[in-house]
Parts: sequence; C-alpha cells; structure tokens
Amino acid sequence: MAKVLIADSCSNVRFLLHEIMRIEGHEVVASCQSGKEVLQLYSAIRPDIAIMDYDLPEVDGLSAAKQILLSDERAGIVIFVPGAADWKRKAAKLGVSAIIKPFDVEELKREIDGLLGNNRSFATGPDNV
Repeated sequence: MAKVLIADSCSNVRFLLHEIMRIEGHEVVASCQSGKEVLQLYSAIRPDIAIMDYDLPEVDGLSAAKQILLSDERAGIVIFVPGAADWKRKAAKLGVSAIIKPFDVEELKREIDGLLGNNRSFATGPDNV
C-alpha cells in the first residue's frame, strides 16, 4: 500500500482518483486543489506517490513537480497533461510520468505500479522485504 497525495482543481476528479486509489489498496493521505498546496503538503507528508493535474492554480503541475524533485529526487509523480505529445515529452524530461487527459484508469494503474516497482523506497507494510 502506497501513501498517495492527489492534486486537481476539480473536486469530481479528486473524488474519482481517491476512489481508484482506495480500490487499488492505496491510502490517500491528502488531497488539494492548487499547486501551492501540493508543494506544502508534499513537504509535510512525503507521500510515496503524488498524482496531479498540469493545470493547477497558483503553481502549475510541471513547475510543482520540478520543485518537488529538487528536494526529493526519488519522488514518484504522475501528472495529467493536455492531449499534445509535447506535454508528455516535457514531463518525461523532468523525470515524471505523464498521462494524457482524459485519462484511462488502467493506464493510471500501470503508471503507479511502475513507479512503485522502480527501486523506490516505500512504506508498504510488513510484507515489504
């Protein structure tokens, strides 16, 4: 089970992501609606995974991801980006996973599974060796 932080300006998307994470056995430790909030929460909580939209108020998702990675180079981040491939390249250049909106739930689950298995250190309970 991973600790997950969700950031999206749309409350319906936050609810949907929360439910997906719960069904997948992950714990949503916080959710927020702005880039400024995601930076504050990430710093305080240090979740295993941060899922955020590119289009966040105050600080956009890519800028927030860049700031997070400066303080935690092993951060697991998934960003929802607009439909152009250029956005995926920008995210990849930063070292974060990108999913084009509207997103596919199976793709999101694959990205998270990939991040969790990518030699990162996660608090996953007593079964973690």
